[in-house]
Amino acid sequence: MKRIIASIVVLSAMLTLFGCGDKETVSEIKTQTAVNVTVASPERMTIENTVTYTGEIKASASTSVSSKASGVAKAVYKEIGDYVEEGETLLIIDDTDYKTQYNQAQAAYNGAVAQYNSIKNGSTQQTKLQLESTLSAAKIEYNNAKTNYDNQKVLYENGAVSKAVYDAAVTRFENAKLNLDTAQNNYDLTINVVLEESKASAQAAVNTAKVSVQAAQNALNNTVVKAPISGYIAARNANKGQMVPAGVEVFSIKATQSVEAQINVTEAVISEISVGTKAVVNVKSANSEDIEGTVTNVSPVKNPQTGMYLVCVAVENADGKIKDGMFADIKLTLNDSVDALAIPSEAVLEDKDGTKYVYIASKNEANRKNIKVGIINDKYTEVVSGITEKDKVIVSGKDYLSEINNKIRIVSK
Repeated sequence: MKRIIASIVVLSAMLTLFGCGDKETVSEIKTQTAVNVTVASPERMTIENTVTYTGEIKASASTSVSSKASGVAKAVYKEIGDYVEEGETLLIIDDTDYKTQYNQAQAAYNGAVAQYNSIKNGSTQQTKLQLESTLSAAKIEYNNAKTNYDNQKVLYENGAVSKAVYDAAVTRFENAKLNLDTAQNNYDLTINVVLEESKASAQAAVNTAKVSVQAAQNALNNTVVKAPISGYIAARNANKGQMVPAGVEVFSIKATQSVEAQINVTEAVISEISVGTKAVVNVKSANSEDIEGTVTNVSPVKNPQTGMYLVCVAVENADGKIKDGMFADIKLTLNDSVDALAIPSEAVLEDKDGTKYVYIASKNEANRKNIKVGIINDKYTEVVSGITEKDKVIVSGKDYLSEINNKIRIVSK
């Protein structure tokens, strides 16, 4: 009996103990602990959507330099790695034969000019004077013969002279007219046809000789090979004393005043990149940072090997620090929003269905607000709707909040 009573007492004590424990648990559930949070006010700013790729620097312009003249290299002035200005001499070819050809062409030209001047001012002028003299004499004789003929005709008709005298006057007049016509024809033919053709032929010879001189001069000039662009010598294929064939590359020059960064872009963003897209380029190995660049070329075709699209960004390189082959980080601005309402990106939460929301601090409580967002980058998110500039957005501590557990303590602003 005593054992039964003792057991009942123990059981009652245990029930009492467990009953007290349940009340304490319920009390703890009902009493929330405030979550420490930090808040931020939405700001008006220009927000950009950017992506960053690593690419390789390439010379934006390069050229292969060849000689238009063939011959032995008499002097070679530049080595690989040398910087050259546009128009600077790179190589000189032995010009002995070219000078001879030029001198011969010049002599032929001088001879043609002398012949032309002789025709124009010498024999042509003398022939013209002779023809003019003959024609003038024929005109004088014709006038005299005509006057005599007219007089004798009147006298003959009046019976003052014999028929023989009259016939002699007629003959003289007819011969004078024939001589005048002949002199006039000779003058016209010689001056207007023969001499003009001679002058034209002589002028043509001068023109042909002049072209030959110009060609010989060009050939002589081509023995000096000059840099067509400014840049660095990337290759040299000629040595002093070596035969240099025409048309074969002797130097390769890469321009560096402006270079381009080449990057491979995924298809996820290629549609948002176009010629003119802004970029910021950083080349660590050249200690060149935050260089403004611009997209100059977007490949319309995917590289079958990489599955990506080639994009070229022009980069200024006035000091020449950036070299061909260096690696660069290129940040492209895909789009931007001016005067956007933005909040720190870390303040934004997302439901499983994709709904984005934030918690707003209101006194000592956190209230959830669904938001519609625009541009998102690693620092800020554009809020299109859902909050105002007056709201206090919870940044840190948000992960410990819920609609039930919404008590907060703001520790910093």
